Amino acid sequence: MTKSLDQLRRDAKALGKALTEGDKGAMLRVHGIVAPPANGAYKHADCLHVIARETGYASWPALKLAVETQGMDRAQKQGRLRWALYNGSKATIQHLLADEPDLAEGQVPLLVALYDVTAMREILAQDPGAATREYPPRRPMCIWRFRDIWG
Repeated sequence: MTKSLDQLRRDAKALGKALTEGDKGAMLRVHGIVAPPANGAYKHADCLHVIARETGYASWPALKLAVETQGMDRAQKQGRLRWALYNGSKATIQHLLADEPDLAEGQVPLLVALYDVTAMREILAQDPGAATREYPPRRPMCIWRFRDIWG
């Protein structure tokens, strides 16, 4: 993918304008992907969907995620994975782990959130303190629960 999100959005806007003007080429592009609306007016979201499908993605959110993560280094992807796990963004989690299956390797908070029991057992065998260490901005789960119960 060489286009930026801004350029892809401009492409969708141009497609919408061409549809409004009745351009037959634009109509053919859209009709193959999006069902004609009852009122005859396509929405901007329809145009975004067409751009995504034409570039090989199932939806605009999938294309947007691919473009956003394209230039990230490993640390940035780990941060994005942390955000996705915390916010329950399944599509983002799947995309990041499909791209780099070992992205959580050695990252205790990520391994815990991904329920990677095998990897955590290996880490705890070498460093039992990893279970109670703080990983900002969050406290470890076992200490947090203990403090909540026992004060």
